Amino acid sequence: FSEVITARKQAEHRLQESEKRLRLTLETTSDGFWIVGADRKFQDVNPAYCVMTGYTREEFLNMYIQDVDALENLAETEARVRKVLAKGWDRFETKHRRKDGSVFDAEVSVNLLDRESGQMICFLRDISERKQAEAELRESKDQFVAAFYSSPVSQSILSQQESEIMAVNDACCRLFGYRRDELVGAGAGKLNLWKNPDEQQSAVDELTRTGHLLPREVRTRVKSGDIRTIILAIEPISWMGLPCWISSNIDITERKLAEEALLESEAKYRTLINST
Repeated sequence: FSEVITARKQAEHRLQESEKRLRLTLETTSDGFWIVGADRKFQDVNPAYCVMTGYTREEFLNMYIQDVDALENLAETEARVRKVLAKGWDRFETKHRRKDGSVFDAEVSVNLLDRESGQMICFLRDISERKQAEAELRESKDQFVAAFYSSPVSQSILSQQESEIMAVNDACCRLFGYRRDELVGAGAGKLNLWKNPDEQQSAVDELTRTGHLLPREVRTRVKSGDIRTIILAIEPISWMGLPCWISSNIDITERKLAEEALLESEAKYRTLINST
């Protein structure tokens, strides 16, 4: 009998130690934690959740989930609670209101502790900084897309893996004389854009070696068959989650023709002077 009592005492001691470790973890974690009853009233909160919201633990014990939920439609809150009661758990993103009235984004994981009493336990994390960073990234992407399509400089985006054209702007269509649907999905080799194979190989070699192509003068063939002289530069970017190249092309054909005409005129002038 004494052995049974000893075993029970040891089990109780282990349980107490386990509860102490759990309480210590909950008290020191940076994630918020709370327990609510079936009436949606807070039964316990940890210090991290108090810091997140600005309320004290004593204040929370007289509050309900609805007091901190910042969703415009509180029916959505109740629907989530019913889902936890039916399913046993749920995980979602929501918005919480601080004591000062400000709102923060939270990632929430809720589990049903006791189905009979409806007691629930929740862990939540403040993800405001992450959401802000995501919003800024989306805005940056939107600005890049707008700048890309409206740029007066001919630009195209090619996948690094397939060297396939994924996007072109209007200036690119005007330069090469192709419609957008004729360019997108095609490759430079298929369109036979390079006039000089040596120039193409040199560009490929530099891209392979350095990961980008510094501005260089090359000759390209447009849809009409005419040869144009352009300044070509290529840089790596991410497009639709894929590693790609963005190619920028500035048409300098007229400038080159003007330079050649000037050189020819100067040569004729020198010949004339020398023969006078």
